[in-house]
This record gives sequence, C-alpha cells and structure tokens, in this order.
Amino acid sequence: MDSHRSMTSNLSHPKYRPDIDGLRAVAVLSVVIFHAFPKFLQGGFIGVDVFFVISGFLISTIIFKSLDLGVFSAQEFYKRRIKRIFPALLVVLVTSYVVGWYVLLSDEYAQLGSHIASGAGFVSNFTLLSESGYFDNSAETKPLLHLWSLGIEEQFYIVWPLLLIAAWKKKFNLLVLAALFTILSFYLNLVGVDKDATAAFYSPHTRFWELLCGSMLAWVSQYKSATLHEIKSRIDSRFLSMLSTGKEAPSFSLVSNLQSVLGVALLILGFMFISKDVGFPGSWAAIPVVGAVMLIAAGPGAWFNRTILSSKLLVWVGLISFPLYLWHWPVLTFARIVNGDVPDVGTRIAAVILSIAFASLTYRFVERPVRTGGGGNCKVYALAALMASVGGVGFLTYKNDGLAFRAFPQEVAQRLGTVTDYKQTLTIYGLGKCFIDYEQGADDLVKEQCVTPNVEGRRLVVYGDSEAAHLMSGVRKIYADSEFTVQQWTGTSCRPFAYVDNADSRCAEFSDRFVKSVMPELKSGDVVIVGANWFGSHYSLGGAVFESTVEQLFKDMSGGPARVVIFGNTPDITVDPIKTIARKISYSHEKQYLPAQDYQQSNLILEKLSEKYGFEYFNPSSTLCLEESLLECLVYDGKHMLFFDGGHLSGFGSDLVLEGFSRRIDIMKNDLAERSTAASLR
Repeated sequence: MDSHRSMTSNLSHPKYRPDIDGLRAVAVLSVVIFHAFPKFLQGGFIGVDVFFVISGFLISTIIFKSLDLGVFSAQEFYKRRIKRIFPALLVVLVTSYVVGWYVLLSDEYAQLGSHIASGAGFVSNFTLLSESGYFDNSAETKPLLHLWSLGIEEQFYIVWPLLLIAAWKKKFNLLVLAALFTILSFYLNLVGVDKDATAAFYSPHTRFWELLCGSMLAWVSQYKSATLHEIKSRIDSRFLSMLSTGKEAPSFSLVSNLQSVLGVALLILGFMFISKDVGFPGSWAAIPVVGAVMLIAAGPGAWFNRTILSSKLLVWVGLISFPLYLWHWPVLTFARIVNGDVPDVGTRIAAVILSIAFASLTYRFVERPVRTGGGGNCKVYALAALMASVGGVGFLTYKNDGLAFRAFPQEVAQRLGTVTDYKQTLTIYGLGKCFIDYEQGADDLVKEQCVTPNVEGRRLVVYGDSEAAHLMSGVRKIYADSEFTVQQWTGTSCRPFAYVDNADSRCAEFSDRFVKSVMPELKSGDVVIVGANWFGSHYSLGGAVFESTVEQLFKDMSGGPARVVIFGNTPDITVDPIKTIARKISYSHEKQYLPAQDYQQSNLILEKLSEKYGFEYFNPSSTLCLEESLLECLVYDGKHMLFFDGGHLSGFGSDLVLEGFSRRIDIMKNDLAERSTAASLR
C-alpha cells in the first residue's frame, strides 16, 4: 500500500518500475471488488498480501542501498513514512468522523472514536483483534476496519529498520537475518491459524513473513542481481537458441516470462479458490505471496509486466492505490449503514466510482503536494501534531460514550429506550425465573411462578426457548383477565426437542422433564404454546434431520388431553433493527419494514407436522409481515419498536403478535372433543 516515487531525501531510491505500480493496482482493485462484490471475487482480500510483499520489497531495497552507501538514517526514514502515510490517512479519518456524527448511533460513534484513535496510533489490528473477526457480520459496519493492515505495516517498519542497522553494524548477513525471521513468522502463522484464526489474521508476528519475503527478494536483487542475470541468460540462450532460425537467438527471456506467468497463475488461483472459509492466512497465504514475489522477480522486461502491468491505466490506479485503499471501505460501509443492509448493485458501483474519485483528488491535492513540496521538518512536525490531535479527539469520543447528545433527537431516544434497555426486556422474558439462563437448569425454575401441578381451572403454558419466552408479554396482556392460569417453561437456547438429540445436557434434561413429566399432568382444557428458533435449528441440522427431530417431539407431545399450539418461527431480521430504525425514524415516524430471512421451509415442516399430530399452527409472520412475501416485516409501528434484536420481540411486538394470534385462534373455548385425535391422524 506504499509508493516511493518522486520522494526527496538523502536516502537512496530504487529505480522506478511501472510494472510494480501496475501490480499495486491489481492488489487494490482486487480488495475493492471483494468488498463491493464478494461473490464475484471471493479471494479478492488476498490483495493485501500482495501489498505486503510489494511494500517489503520497496522499503527494504531503499534500506539496503542506503546502508551500502552509508547514508541510511532512521530519523530520515521515519520522516519519510510520516510524509507518505499521514496526509491521506488524516483526510480519511477526519471525513469518517464528520460523516459518523450524522449517521451513527452513540455506541457506533464511540467505536468509531476508538478506531480513529487506534488508526492514528497504527494499532488498529490489536483493537480489532479484541472485537471480532475480519469476516464477521459486525465487521461490515466498521468504517475503519481496513486500517488493520496499515497497523501491521507500520509495526513492521518500527522493528525492521532497527534490526537491519544492528545487523549491519555487527556485519551479520542480512539475508540470513531475513530468512530466519521469515521462517519463524511463517511457522507462528501456521500454528496460530489452527488455534485462533482471528488472532493469526490480525497479529504482526504471524504476518511479518509476508513483508519479509519482499525483503529477501530485495536483498537478492541488490546483491545477487548480476549472478541471477547470468544464470537467466544461460538458460535463455540454451532454450531460445532452439527457437531461432537465424544466427542469433531471439531477444526473449524465457525465465523471466515463466516467472511472470507463474506469478499471474498463482494470483488467479488465489482469487478463485481462497475464501473466507479456508482458515486464512495459514498456508493459503503462501499462494499470493509467492505469486507477488514471482511477478516482481520477473522484472519489467517480462511480457506481462511490460505490456499489462505497465499499461497507463494500471499504472495510474497504482499511483492512487494508497488513498483508494483508504477511501473505498469507509464509503462502502457508510452506504451499508445508511441503507440498513447490503446496498443494491447500483449503489455499490456508485460507491466504488466515488472512492476512485476521492482517491484521485486526495493523491493530486493532498498526497503529492505534501510529499514533494517544501516545508522540511516543519511539515513533518505539523503532520505528527495533527495526527496526535485527531487520535485524541477519537479517544475522547470513545471515552465519552460516543457523544450521545449529538446523534439523534431526544424523541427518538425515548422511543427506543424501552427496547434498548437490556435488563428491562429480559425482565419481561422472565430471565432467571421461568426463563432459565445458561448456567441454570430445570431445577432453577421458580416453581410457584412457572409450571406447577394441581392448578384449579385451566392452564396456559408457554414452552420453548427464547422465542417462546418473548411471547410472555403478549400472553399475559391478552389473557390477563381470562380463566387461564398463565405459566412458563422456557430456557435460553433450549429447543423444545433438545432431549431428542441430547446435544446439550442442560437443555436435554430441561426439555425431557417437560415433555415426559409436565405434559402428562396437563388436563383437558389446558393449552400449551410451543415456540422456538425453528429456523436456526433447520439451518444447523439440515431439513431431513430437523423434520425427523421435530416429528419425534410432536409424537411425544400428542395423545394427551391438553391442546397444543405450535408457533412458527418469529421473523429473523437480516439487519440490526434498533440501529437501522433509529436512523430511519430520525427523519420519519411512519411504519418501517425491514427484510427477514426466508424461513418458509422450516415453517412448512411445522405446519405439516402440526396437522398430522392434531396440533394447531400459528405463523407470527401473518401478523408482522407483508402478506405477499412474508419477507418484509414490520419492525416499527410508528410509535414503538416491535423487536428487541434481530430475532426477538420487544414487549410491544409480543403484544401485537398475541393480538393477531387471539383473532386467528380462539383458545378460550375447550374444543378438545371436536378436534381430530392424534391417533387417527397417525
């Protein structure tokens, strides 16, 4: 991600190679395409690895030459880094802060502040390591996620020049030094990716080998170029003389072109077959790294390097590659945040074009003037002071909880308050009492409040996991004055059929006791409502296993006197409903619908099995979602949020769903005798 053309300093400069700018263009474009259209180029993220090799090659070339000439200065080196990196980075950090002021919620803005501080201090990789993985869904809403790679680069350049200076003074072979650290870093990468892939992705010690591969190539090019040239010439002469029809062999380097072809082939293989699911970096990272080394080693005379990589368009993209890398992710991320979901293709294309425009302007009016203009040390000190100030503002924003006063009108905060209060919502669910938490078991259910035998009159029992517990607000409201005694037997992440597969001993015991002990105690006129995250189970188990498992549950629950009602899956909203709606209702208080997962298959299985075993079936989507698709669901009714998170109802949402349920299914009358028996349906 670094360029070294047209710099003025006492340090030595490598001869400019347009093909390296072209390779840099390939790297940045692959990353941009991956982020904008991940399905189109699933391995595009390996462009960062290509950047690492290029950067290691160019920087180490400068250091080796400068050491040879006796002009290397660590102070001068770091001044150049400041003039190279700081200008464009400052523009992107400040712009992200300003845009975030208007579109981010306080917790998001606090996180952005933390990431600005980390980016200014070049430790973003460590900050992100403590939060989540690069490929996690939450990563898509972090505008400065991509600064992790810049952090690793700068951490490398804090350590590597000092090691080279020390080794040079001690007359230690620099290639041996680079090789030893490359082997160690690559080994740590292989071990680390198996233990913790996220840590291996973000950690400098598991990534330095990629830059060091560029450094070793720089050493060979600096000190063994004549030897390599002679070897290449001999091989070329032997093979190419056979192709010659005249007295002279054609002017064509077979070795260089083979190197170039091999490099291109490796990059293409990486783009096609490496994905976020393979466990990266690990051994897979060797593919783009070796590919980049081969392309650089081929030299500017190889046909692909000379014709394709050195083309004017790719060279131009290579020149703006650093600001383009900085701009593209914030632009795409803010587009996603404002949209509430992945933007459509047109919006993403526009975001890419806008990123290129911003990068071009940044290169033309910010980066080049700062790097090539006058000002000397004053410019460096000013840049350092500005970066420290921006980092300080980011840190203060983080420490002050994202400056909640500036984000949205108080009315919006009040409308969301009852939903965003985590403890209040879980109190509605009955957490710790009739909704056992992860460290609790069935014995921890508060018996007098949950399910107790020998209750006079009729009982309405809600059974299942959190998607049963979130029905309780509506159940208690709708049936508060009814003849029912409302009871609850629910557990966090405990599917009603947990005892069938016994995957979780806590949930297996919890569900087994209900089905085999509580159900037989229920009398004629009692009603059991069963709710669960059926969609999640259908996804994890697969359709056939899910159906057979649910059928065993229904079979075990059938045949008794109680009336059983199966609630289909509550819609799973594909975006964060709270944050998305908060942005929307800042400008409009109308009803808001958001997209939901397609859970039709799991609900069809539930409906079919309910009919088979004499149960009644209710689909919550019939109340919440647009009937034509059931994939656009009401999340905000104009006054209240109906969801607590992506898959759970708020108290208001629960009330709305149960109102719809009571209109569709009348459980007040005891019509057991009128219903077909489970035995006749089997």
